Amino acid sequence: MGVIRRNLIANFAGQGWIALMGFVFVPFYLRFIGAEGYGLIGFFVLLTSTLSLLDMGFNVTATRQIVAYMEADDEKRVRIATLLRSIEAMFWAIAVLAGVLVGAGAPLIAAHWLNVDAQRVPEATTAIRLMAVAIVVQFPIDFYNGCLIGLQHQVRLNAINSVGATIRGAGAIFVLWFVSPTVKGFFAWQCVLSLATVISLRYFLWKNIGPRKTARWFDPVALREVGRFTAGVGGINVLSYLLTQLDKIILSRILPLSAFGYYTLAWTLGTFAYRFTGPIFNAYYPRIAQLVTQGGPGDLVDPSPETELVGVYLKASRVMAIAIVPFSVWLAYFGKQLLTLWTHDPMVAQAAAGAVTLIALGTMCNGFMHIPYGLQLASGWIRLAFWQNVAAIVLMVPLTFYFATHYGITGAALPWLILNIGYVVVGAPLMYRMMLQGTKWQWFRSSVVYPFLQASCLTGMFYFMASRLGNPLGGVALMGLALFVSVTLVALGSGIVNIREVIRYCRAYG
Repeated sequence: MGVIRRNLIANFAGQGWIALMGFVFVPFYLRFIGAEGYGLIGFFVLLTSTLSLLDMGFNVTATRQIVAYMEADDEKRVRIATLLRSIEAMFWAIAVLAGVLVGAGAPLIAAHWLNVDAQRVPEATTAIRLMAVAIVVQFPIDFYNGCLIGLQHQVRLNAINSVGATIRGAGAIFVLWFVSPTVKGFFAWQCVLSLATVISLRYFLWKNIGPRKTARWFDPVALREVGRFTAGVGGINVLSYLLTQLDKIILSRILPLSAFGYYTLAWTLGTFAYRFTGPIFNAYYPRIAQLVTQGGPGDLVDPSPETELVGVYLKASRVMAIAIVPFSVWLAYFGKQLLTLWTHDPMVAQAAAGAVTLIALGTMCNGFMHIPYGLQLASGWIRLAFWQNVAAIVLMVPLTFYFATHYGITGAALPWLILNIGYVVVGAPLMYRMMLQGTKWQWFRSSVVYPFLQASCLTGMFYFMASRLGNPLGGVALMGLALFVSVTLVALGSGIVNIREVIRYCRAYG
């Protein structure tokens, strides 16, 4: 558990710093390039998310193979290193192909997809071509991240990404301020930093893969051996992408670019809890995968409550709840105030506040399912995740179009909440019929219902007091206090944090 604790601390510190950098720099981006320029940044995020589907599940496969690599003998390590080299070659080939296609299609995208003023089409075309270059160097980063996570080198990984995020944001402000206050300048800097990041990650990965010199560069046979699992994960990734990005694909077409920029801001703030899910998942998933591999079928279907797998799974779920529930509920209540503080623009806050509330609650429900999904991945049983994503996407398209055209930006966020509630209410019980059968109600109580009720009641009380307070500074103080107290209460209620141990620690080191 020492490794898990170390990785959790590193992941939270790294992701927290990256998130902070992103939020600190956004108001400067808006100042220099405006809402339309930020809309192009939102389109770039959408584009990179779309193209990430082209990894076809090989990223998850690489992480899973790295877990096996650590305990393999020399002969098997050579085979795994060959597989990793083959996957790496595929990532770079796909990156180049995607970049060429986006660059060639830039004029069509700017003129016929995005709602850009005719006078700004040439500028948008140049920006999209720079996006294409950034895509080439960014696409393989997920492969290197996944491998370093599997190797348990998460401290080093977070250090690289944190330094990169700081230089990326600060450098972009420098370029916009002193060199070129345009979207073209912004994306040119992204290309430079992405290249430096991918070189660093690649160096540290292959430095820690022992038999890399004897491994072949590309082996189709090695790829075919993991083809079935990879194809299943790839299908789930496609469907997960559509679930999280389909609304933005539709909205980028039917909304003016400025309104799409507002929705992008709402999505950025409302999904902030995703910053916590990744660190927790990455810390616990390797251990869950090891325990599933070591146990028999009975240990997975209906294990004894005392088994380590049950303990690690439930603890990971409670840690996830501590991280996502108080923050998501806090965003739902104080979204408008936070948008005002963040953007310094009451008009933006008024337009995006309703969407932030719905997106935050939907993200919370989605976060509940991350650890259960990790268990399904570890066991190789991914059929449920595939079909529930299919059902969600079938509903997402008409719901998003209807609510967006009738109720604007706020209505566009409602399908995200509805579908993720369905995952928790329908998807989770179906999973518990197949694995960890005796843990269903304990998981619902300790990781879903109790944390949500505790955070909602407490944050609602602080929201009521802040709304009745005439002093703006006092309102901000109450808002901050609401988050702190809510996190503390949920943590204590989960049993993960023991107040006596905290007091004893404070006395010993205070």
